[in-house]
Amino acid sequence: MPQTREAHAAYMREYRARRRVEDVRRRRVAAGAPADGPLEPGEVELAVREELAGLADSQPGTVAVAVTLAKLLDDPGLMPQHARTAKVLVDVLMRARSTGRPRGRLDRMRSARGLTVVRN
Repeated sequence: MPQTREAHAAYMREYRARRRVEDVRRRRVAAGAPADGPLEPGEVELAVREELAGLADSQPGTVAVAVTLAKLLDDPGLMPQHARTAKVLVDVLMRARSTGRPRGRLDRMRSARGLTVVRN
């Protein structure tokens, strides 16, 4: 056991890092995948990739965020975070689908009535 405070802090950092690796391996084995190999994409990840297939060139960052959130939703070990992650994923997908500038209430009313405004 480490004798100084700094040595103990370093030991605990290493210990937590080892535990994280072991937890990931344990979850992979429970999911039926090899402990060190890549996991197969889950249902949510495949659906998000299919939905955003055309946006990969124009919005690669948005697609990456959406795929990462989908991977979190596919992980059964992260069940407590699924509700919040699903809400964020829906927001990301809505922003990815929307084009153009954000519109305010007045712009929406004008477009509903067919009015156009010339802006300088």
